[in-house]
Amino acid sequence: MKKFSLFSIILFSYNLLLMGAVENITVSDNIIFTPDVSVSEVPEPEDYGLNLDDFIVSDGNTRFERNTENKLSIGLLTTILRRPYYGAESDFSIYPLIEGKYNNFYVKPTTTDTVSGYIGGYNFYSDNQFIVSAITEYQLSKLASRELASPYNKFIESKDSEFYFGFSGKFIPDSNPDFMLAVEITKNFLNSGGGKFKVYGERYIGLTPDLQIIPAISYTFLDKNYVDYFYGVPTNSSNVTSFKNASGSKFGIHLDLTYSLGDNISFKSISSVEILSNDIAQSSLIANNINMNIGLGLMYHF
Repeated sequence: MKKFSLFSIILFSYNLLLMGAVENITVSDNIIFTPDVSVSEVPEPEDYGLNLDDFIVSDGNTRFERNTENKLSIGLLTTILRRPYYGAESDFSIYPLIEGKYNNFYVKPTTTDTVSGYIGGYNFYSDNQFIVSAITEYQLSKLASRELASPYNKFIESKDSEFYFGFSGKFIPDSNPDFMLAVEITKNFLNSGGGKFKVYGERYIGLTPDLQIIPAISYTFLDKNYVDYFYGVPTNSSNVTSFKNASGSKFGIHLDLTYSLGDNISFKSISSVEILSNDIAQSSLIANNINMNIGLGLMYHF
């Protein structure tokens, strides 16, 4: 009986030692291996060669309204115009290009009009969706009366370039940050005293890192003072029907194109086609109610 008890004690002690050896297996004096059956290896995903990051294009060229960097660009633009006036239906000119931004101030060429010019402004409110600005537009609309066909060259006064002052509001939706809807209200206080109300939408398209295009459509309402000054025909003795005290409008399609030729030089193209409303087309001074402006040039970026 005593032998059986002694054998049981030895067998019990052996089982304890065996269980401890399974839980902690000592490989050396300082290294202990503890098996963990709850941990399983997760295989790494295979790389098939094409990932989403492979198709991301650098946004080194940010649209003008979203660019936060101060910059200055200058250049020359040659333009070919199809104008509405009898005797002065076509025109060719060269004028300087200026495009710049400093903090909240900016200046750039007019791209949503067949009349060449510049627009500058100050952004006094800006957030993710809205930009509100005080603007000044310089409209290069000089027309010498001697260029008109007879008898208009005898009694139509020359038209000078004008400054317009007003406000601009732009909306850029979060769901489509490349699209913009804008409203401009401007008025001249010197020569014509005319006013304009313009609504336009444009979309920024970066075809490549070097090529960007901005197609746009616009609608511009022109008040009576503006129409009288640029399209009006006064009462005269030349048996020409007078035209005055009429407001009007114009609808336009536009395309602004920029192509980078290097680190500091880019090609610039500005194209616009506008249709004058029937109210304006009734003027005997109007030879055609479809006007165009095609401009090609180069710009240097500092």
